[in-house]
Amino acid sequence: SMSAGVECRLQLAVQRLSLVGDPSCRVGLLQRVVNLAQELLRRAALRMKRDGGYRAEGFVSPGAWLACHSGLSGPAARAVVREAVELQHMAASTAAAERGVLSEQQVRLLTECRRADPEQYDADTDAAFVALPVAELVLAARAWKAAAEDRRHDPNRPAGTPPEHASVHLSQLLDGRWRLDGVLNAHDGAVLNQALDQSIARQLQAQRDGDPFLERLSVGAMRAQGLVEFAAQALRDTPGQRSRSGRYRHCTHWQDHGETSVHNGVLLCRRHHVFIHTHHWTIHLDHQQQPVFRQPDGTVHPPGERLGGADQPP
Repeated sequence: SMSAGVECRLQLAVQRLSLVGDPSCRVGLLQRVVNLAQELLRRAALRMKRDGGYRAEGFVSPGAWLACHSGLSGPAARAVVREAVELQHMAASTAAAERGVLSEQQVRLLTECRRADPEQYDADTDAAFVALPVAELVLAARAWKAAAEDRRHDPNRPAGTPPEHASVHLSQLLDGRWRLDGVLNAHDGAVLNQALDQSIARQLQAQRDGDPFLERLSVGAMRAQGLVEFAAQALRDTPGQRSRSGRYRHCTHWQDHGETSVHNGVLLCRRHHVFIHTHHWTIHLDHQQQPVFRQPDGTVHPPGERLGGADQPP
């Protein structure tokens, strides 16, 4: 009966194609036709696996049967069977596939996540992953599978320890940049999202106030900037730094709601202003009101030395 419902939706979608002339609408409708047809293919493979009908035709597996009759390669046909088997345990994914809203790529990503860690991949996780746009699902699936791999190979994890509900992975690319992937639980994700929204609001205000560095940043770049600022602030707020806080007064950048005044200002050229801001350095005034430049990890920059890539010290 389930297959009959999917087939009925497929027939209706095909009929609608003759009535829709707008190219954009047709593309979406065509993809739904493909999705529903793919779901019927999975159901046929699952039925053949359940009743063993492939043996009566002389095949050693349902994958071999499917490959012969569909024209798929062996690996592709076996993947269809695997996905059909996994979907039996994934209510949200199954419901979405029956409606024709899951592409073959999405089904593959979702079922790979469950296969990576069946115990951890519960109904709530399935519902959350199904709701993700495909681009976000790609990242979430990569992080999920990496976390599952870590759990399998962690010798310090006691037997019976509940799987992690959140995970963040940071890796350096060949060109020197860093890639950040992760999954947070609902509460922690909401906290981080709110903090980043506040950071973006401050950066947008700085743009309106004429900060030259922020004029062309995308929202995504501003979110990245906010994350780095959080990390830099955490490094500055280590106990060792707090213990000396009485000796210095923080110059607070206007982006962080610092006031425009003599007591909160240091005269810098434009190049060094941009350098300090983009590299997340901080400026403190000592007891003689002389500026002390600190790197992101809190290290004091020696007076007179060159400032990173700049030509001369401020």
